[in-house]
Amino acid sequence: MTVIASPTTFHEGTYSEALSLLKETRQLLTAAAPGATSDPAHRLFVNAEYSRVASRLAHIVSWLMAQKAVQQGDTSWPSVLARQTPLNQLDTCTNGDTSEDAELPIELRELLARSHTLFTRVARIDEMTRQQHS
Repeated sequence: MTVIASPTTFHEGTYSEALSLLKETRQLLTAAAPGATSDPAHRLFVNAEYSRVASRLAHIVSWLMAQKAVQQGDTSWPSVLARQTPLNQLDTCTNGDTSEDAELPIELRELLARSHTLFTRVARIDEMTRQQHS
């Protein structure tokens, strides 16, 4: 059996990165002025993009926790793979690259880009793991 990454290197670092992005997202959301724009469509667009970041990060953390559970012997690969949707099939997380959209606040664009990079990296490892254990 090939080990893709040890839990102390990849998983802990990626988990820390995801939590850091979650904290940044929370800080931006709490600091955002309510009603900063009077256009309801624009507010909806901005809120949807914050939700996209949160969704990506939630799926990453969930994936990492499942990997850790397998490594600790609390569950098995077949069980995890049967319960979790492959990350590359989550359209909300993979589609809609709006990180270059000038209508979005720069901080949100940066979060979108960073969360997309992290999600893509974890999705590739998820795909490799699924191939290895199928």
